[in-house]
Amino acid sequence: MLYGVTLLLVALGLFIWQLPSLIQHQLPTWLQKHYGLQLSMSKPRLEEGALLLNDVNLRDKQGAPLLAWHSLRITPRWWDSVREQALLLDSVHLFGPVVTLTRHDGDHFSLNDAFAPLFAGKSDPSEGSDAPPTLHIGKIYLSGGIFDYQDARKLPAGKKDPALLLRAIDLTLGDLTLAPNTRLPFTLDAHLKEAKLGASGTLILTPWQVEGKAQIDQLPVNLFAPWWHPWVAMNVPKGSASASAKVLVNQQQWQVKEGELTLDNWQVTRAHPMGTLPAEIGRFARLGAKGVSLDGQKRQLSIAGITWSEPVFTTRLDEQYLPDLMPLILPARTQPTLNNASSKPANASKPAAQHAQAAPSVTKASVKPAASHQNTAPHHSESTGPWQWRIDKIAVQNGTVNLNEPSSGKWRSRHISALSATFSPLSGALEKPANVSFKSRVDNLANLGFDGQMTLYPFSFDGHIEQQTVPLGWAQAYLQNWLRTRIDSGNLNGRQQLVLATDKSGNWQRASLKGDLKIDSFKMVDKRDNQRLLTFDGLAANNISGDLVKRSISVERVLVNHGYGRLEVNKDGSTNLQSLLLPGPAPSASAQHSRDTSPPLTLRIDEVATRDGELLFADRRLSRDFVVNIASLNGQTRHISNTPGRRSEIALQGKVDSYAPVSIEGTANLLVAQPVLDMTAAFKNLELTTFTPYSANYAGYAIDKGQISMRLQYKLVGSKLEGSNDIRITKLQLGDKVESPDAMDLPLKLAVALLSDSKGEINLDLKVKGDLDNPDFSVGKLFWNVLGNTLSKAITSPFSLLASLTGSQAPVEQVNFPAGESELAPQTQAQLSQLADALHQRPQLGINLRGEVDHHGDLLALQRLQLENQLGKELDRPTSLEQIGSDSELQAALDTLYSSTFAGDIKALALSHQLVPGSNSAWTLGIDTLAARQRVSDKSLRRLAIRRAQYIKAQFVEHYNISPERVFVLDSKSGDEKSEARVLFSLEVE
Repeated sequence: MLYGVTLLLVALGLFIWQLPSLIQHQLPTWLQKHYGLQLSMSKPRLEEGALLLNDVNLRDKQGAPLLAWHSLRITPRWWDSVREQALLLDSVHLFGPVVTLTRHDGDHFSLNDAFAPLFAGKSDPSEGSDAPPTLHIGKIYLSGGIFDYQDARKLPAGKKDPALLLRAIDLTLGDLTLAPNTRLPFTLDAHLKEAKLGASGTLILTPWQVEGKAQIDQLPVNLFAPWWHPWVAMNVPKGSASASAKVLVNQQQWQVKEGELTLDNWQVTRAHPMGTLPAEIGRFARLGAKGVSLDGQKRQLSIAGITWSEPVFTTRLDEQYLPDLMPLILPARTQPTLNNASSKPANASKPAAQHAQAAPSVTKASVKPAASHQNTAPHHSESTGPWQWRIDKIAVQNGTVNLNEPSSGKWRSRHISALSATFSPLSGALEKPANVSFKSRVDNLANLGFDGQMTLYPFSFDGHIEQQTVPLGWAQAYLQNWLRTRIDSGNLNGRQQLVLATDKSGNWQRASLKGDLKIDSFKMVDKRDNQRLLTFDGLAANNISGDLVKRSISVERVLVNHGYGRLEVNKDGSTNLQSLLLPGPAPSASAQHSRDTSPPLTLRIDEVATRDGELLFADRRLSRDFVVNIASLNGQTRHISNTPGRRSEIALQGKVDSYAPVSIEGTANLLVAQPVLDMTAAFKNLELTTFTPYSANYAGYAIDKGQISMRLQYKLVGSKLEGSNDIRITKLQLGDKVESPDAMDLPLKLAVALLSDSKGEINLDLKVKGDLDNPDFSVGKLFWNVLGNTLSKAITSPFSLLASLTGSQAPVEQVNFPAGESELAPQTQAQLSQLADALHQRPQLGINLRGEVDHHGDLLALQRLQLENQLGKELDRPTSLEQIGSDSELQAALDTLYSSTFAGDIKALALSHQLVPGSNSAWTLGIDTLAARQRVSDKSLRRLAIRRAQYIKAQFVEHYNISPERVFVLDSKSGDEKSEARVLFSLEVE
């Protein structure tokens, strides 16, 4: 026994004594001969019972470095190893190890290629039943280690893997043994650039398992740019990543718990210049994730929270309003194929297969216990379904977006700041709702936000959207290609409930909006003249409800405060509203042939109220612009709808030019295919001077003075319009005559005088009718035509108008006199009285009197009168031829005169006419015969005509109190064969 122990000790001593020499002389030669590996080292030595291998350098066939270290100190427990028939080491300490891993073309790695022959031809480690030798190492130390990874493939620099240099690697591992289920405590520290990497925990070799904590601090992310360049053309020149987690990895599962990830101070730029686009895409102060849990066996990911602080993005939208980030995504063909043998098809390439074989193997002895353990341990099959994920909350804090968008061809900048958003929770169960909120400030002017619940698939949102002080001028960029207007001011405020929902095919099931909005200080300008077109201090719309699926819009109330609108008629007859429209782009061929099968949109507004509004109307067609202003406009329109059979109720009051009251009342529905209207508009005491442009254009006179009040009643059914215009004009005075080619050829002043009563009022009732479908239809033209016809009728039949004033149907245009008389017969006085009464009702009229004589009746009467005067002179007394039958003296004088005139007597005359001498008939024949011989001059006839006119004037002045200044006796002549015994009347303006 003692002898055997002695021999064993001697053999052990000889082995220990020769071990350094064997390593130095045999190992390099053996590696070079069999595997082509080049090994160099300092002379191994024993020091205080420990084996020292210093300055070791292992290279491949080409001399490329693989593995090196400064010093390896192995401290065996020699005697214990012999006694227990095991390999027992007190400690292993490796100083300054350097591992160099190089990637070559064909996805070859230097370490795999170098060490693959060492394991080539080895049998399956699971074969055989020999138990592994007992191994125990009390402590393993690795100090100051370096891991150097290089990509030596012949590729452009941007296509290569990033170079990695791990330095200051320190590793401690205690109580190493190959016994199954033995937990080995370890710690690991390293540095990568400025980043610090660390891990601690326990390691089980059979069955293998790693459990512990790992962390990375301030890892520069720009090191890994080549890894994402095949997918996105972006650089991250600034930024670091830090992470920590509890990790469990074994043959059945891998788990991450209590994980945290923090990305600090990132800057993302474009990898290549893109025209005028800014180089920087974005940056952020911090992106942090907490409570990260991963379970590879269950395929589950959960994150308690993600917080993104102070992100800043700069982007530009193209003409299709897509962000310029899209060109950063590289085509799929440039993406590398993952080098994973397990994912290759059956005919995978040989290099990949070699790669799988070249993985470092373990000995049979070390593997068999693990295989035995696998056979006895419960097996947890890994799920092959999709990953299940959940994020309890995502928060964005104080974000910023600098946005450029085309807006109708012109680039507009938008600065979105103070952006905050939350999403909670989100998960792979896309049908489950998540709470979302969003707030932002745009251009340091407007606040926009929304909050509610959202599902991702099928998509739905139910929440509120809010707008605060949104400048409506932003809409100008989108309207400028459609309207010749400019929005100078206006702010939108509102809060609405928005409900959106689609089915699984993406078809809209719900799309509704409910809420209020308010617009303050709105001003829209007509670009043609740079004058305001539409303004209001405030507009409030309450209880708006819109449903795009049901195609309905309803509003409970709209209130407009201090509104102003301008309506103008241009010189060509078009309105300024028509002129505002710009020709839009031509519709596409598909749009021209497509038919909108959607149901019609229904509209309902319960009330539109206006407070202190103003409406300006101008007609520029005239030689002088007609401008009227309706101010202090108040009232409401109720029950506005585009449903047939319903009518809105309108009640408005205002003042024209700030003093003349106006009211508009009635019902209407102009939003249906067959519009209806029944309206009454009343205007009081409008100044007629305002209407001078119309009177000058259509009547040829300016208006110097006057007021007008109107009550207009119009009814519209379909295209048929009927109207009644009850007009009262007070104290109208025409001004200067104005030359106008469109003026009516009428003595307008006479018409005014004919229509003006004793109070200076003109009362008209004008009826109009028209058809809106007539292309020449115009309400104004229709009105002036009716008014012109009324005036023409008054001027062409003035005495009919005057007769109507007294209730008579017979016009008094003349009065007839008895033959030879200058005074009216009593029965004719009534006609004169009727005319005088009418003149009192038309004080502006003057009347002209022109006397006439009848060349037959009046001549005969004057001849008889002249004969009577001659006989009275002979008798020296008054005589009357009517008394010839009873006046013997007159008979004798007549007979004497006849004898001296004709040399005969009246008796013979009577007998020649078969009359009884001395009878009245005989005497009358004698008078007529003598009268016919009387000579009557034209002067006498003219004097009779004048006396008649003078007589009528006297009657008007003395008996009917007509001012003499209003009655004129015209020059009278003896007339002609058509003249009558009368006085003719004509009218004129005083």
